[in-house]
Amino acid sequence: MRLVQLDGSTSDLPDTKLNRAFFSGSSYVGGPASLPKARWLIAAEAGTHALLVAAFGPWTTSEPALALDLLPHLGPGMITLADRDFLSHRLATEVLSTGAHLLWRGKATFHRRSGSQERVAPK
Repeated sequence: MRLVQLDGSTSDLPDTKLNRAFFSGSSYVGGPASLPKARWLIAAEAGTHALLVAAFGPWTTSEPALALDLLPHLGPGMITLADRDFLSHRLATEVLSTGAHLLWRGKATFHRRSGSQERVAPK
């Protein structure tokens, strides 16, 4: 099995009209951020850190939304790792439909549906 981690971040971009128009950026009480920001997400092998695929979008795009662009590169023989912000029924279903397995962290407030048969590791 290949252990594949999904993780992302943001990066500042050059301050051009085109970048500001497409990527925008964060804002605060005093106005817009000084630079436009891109959000990016990668799928990489956990052991070798080999990059498998990346997706990019405006700062306002969520990491789970970018994860949908990575789906064609996931498949049987993979176990995907992801942090708690990825856990949703929709995204989990999409990843499982590729044949990949999930090992995702959940938020403390996450509740499984009653009658669920998944096994949960003790604390």
